[in-house]
Amino acid sequence: MPSGNQKHLEASIRAADARCARMTLLSLESNPLAHEPCPCCDHLTLSERDRYETCPVCFWEDEPFVERVRSGANHNMTLKAARANFARFGACSKRCKAFVRDPMPWECPPP
Repeated sequence: MPSGNQKHLEASIRAADARCARMTLLSLESNPLAHEPCPCCDHLTLSERDRYETCPVCFWEDEPFVERVRSGANHNMTLKAARANFARFGACSKRCKAFVRDPMPWECPPP
C-alpha cells in the first residue's frame, strides 16, 4: 500500500500532467516566437518565466527561486540536479520521464 508521501507525489504528478497537456495545446496554438526558455532544458516552452508553468519537454516547474536552492515545486530538487537528470535521461527526474514529450521544432533552443 502506498505511503502518504507516495500518494501525494502521484497526485502531484497527475496534476502536473494535466497542466502539461493543457500547456501543450496552448503551445500549438500560440506564437512560437513568444516562448521563453525553460531553465532546466533550455527549450522554448514557457510563455513567461517564474510563473509556475511546467515544461512539457523536461517536466520542470518554473518557479522564482535561486538556482542553488532546492525547489519545493520540483520535489525538493535543485536546478543543477534537474539539468543533470535531463542530460542523462531526458526529464528533470527519473519519476517524470513518463510525462515528457519531444520538443516541437520551434521549441528547440538556438544553436
